[in-house]
Amino acid sequence: MIYFRLNKLGKIVVSSIPFIIIIVLDNIPKHNSDKIVEFIGNIFGINNKNPYMAILIFIIISILLISIQYLLIRRAVADKS
Repeated sequence: MIYFRLNKLGKIVVSSIPFIIIIVLDNIPKHNSDKIVEFIGNIFGINNKNPYMAILIFIIISILLISIQYLLIRRAVADKS
């Protein structure tokens, strides 16, 4: 759906994002990986044994993704034929 509204440069940028993420994550120094794992554990409630934190995070992510999809679908042009 994103490709429908983007020009050629935008399509290239959106297509290259996964490769950029892989390269950046591969080059993170090893001492920072402990901090990242601890941060993710805190967000999802793994470190403090609170499953409701993960539920809340996934609900927030779902609401954000649904709203982005709604905006994309609303702007899409319906085929008249």
